[in-house]
Amino acid sequence: MRRFLLFCFLLFCFLLFAFSVSVSAGIRVFVSVLQALPLCGAALTFFAAAKKVREGLNNPFSAWDL
Repeated sequence: MRRFLLFCFLLFCFLLFAFSVSVSAGIRVFVSVLQALPLCGAALTFFAAAKKVREGLNNPFSAWDL
């Protein structure tokens, strides 16, 4: 009986440890994804602005279109 209780206790400790490691890894991934999201929006803005600049360079009369 004593060995069975020891086995149950060790199994519980192992499962608790595995759960805590998986939760911390999941939180780490979730936070890194949240931090990367604004970069995606900034990249779209950057590329849109670069496209407008390139269009202006191709048309020498674009300054007169104001």
